[in-house]
Amino acid sequence: MLTGLLVPAVAKAEEPPCFGLFYISEWQLAMDAADRAIQDADIPLAKTILGQSYDAMHCVHEVILPRDLGRFARQMSLVEFDLKNRDQAAQWGQLARDAMGEQSWPEDLPRSEAFVEMTEGLGSLQKAGPEGKSFDYPKGGAALVDGRFRDKPLVTVTVPHLVQIVDRKGSPKTTRWFDGAAVPTDLLGELHDEASPPDWYVEPSTMPVRSSEPGSASVSQLADGGTPRCPWKKVKKVEVAGSTVQVNGDRYGVGDSRAQNLFLDVLNACSAHEAAGRFRKWQEARAKNPFDGAKERDAMVRALLEGS
Repeated sequence: MLTGLLVPAVAKAEEPPCFGLFYISEWQLAMDAADRAIQDADIPLAKTILGQSYDAMHCVHEVILPRDLGRFARQMSLVEFDLKNRDQAAQWGQLARDAMGEQSWPEDLPRSEAFVEMTEGLGSLQKAGPEGKSFDYPKGGAALVDGRFRDKPLVTVTVPHLVQIVDRKGSPKTTRWFDGAAVPTDLLGELHDEASPPDWYVEPSTMPVRSSEPGSASVSQLADGGTPRCPWKKVKKVEVAGSTVQVNGDRYGVGDSRAQNLFLDVLNACSAHEAAGRFRKWQEARAKNPFDGAKERDAMVRALLEGS
């Protein structure tokens, strides 16, 4: 059993409920925020952001790529090392190397010579797992461990892992962390005589990735000259998921400054000035930690619904 992982202080027998999906784009924004915290030497903030991400991963319903998982593991390793948790730093460092290969270190992410020495000293670890078993996944689906197809639960010991059980359409039905070779038994089934990746599976690249914008305002929300116009007479439904706001079914990505300014223009065009003010405060909170600002987000939603 691994110790020192950035998880809630009290272990939970059951996963906490998901009050919405946790999108990959939102996770990438959280990692961007963790990078900024590390650059500012604000390790407690980085630990908070990474811990919240760790705890939200079971709410992901998209396939997780090794390059994103490797980036997360690299940040976890750096934070644990700074907190003098050398064993945990090595465990996460091993996962980062396994996921990303020998990818170069980002120039804007500081690290000490002692940390470099630790990571360079990581070696090949033993693999183990339950014998006579395969992962139990639907026909045409797959089990992905750390972002790669795995039929048999043979994994690197003493290293945290992330498993996804994916259906024939490539949609994850289960996303779960486990420690070392302690593969969750409820995800295992009878041994498959032969197993190969499904047709939809593509062996992932290890190329680096930064945050991506999950969506942008519809072209229908702009006048011919590019000036935003109000796309609604009455707001009937507002949904917020990650870095996306949906108003009456129209989807607005708000993951970067350009998209945020466009959404603000639409709000002001609809005279939704209170909602615009709440949106600004929500984004100010999220700029430091993407998991913060829930109070302002909910106030924005109420202002939209009550003000139309």
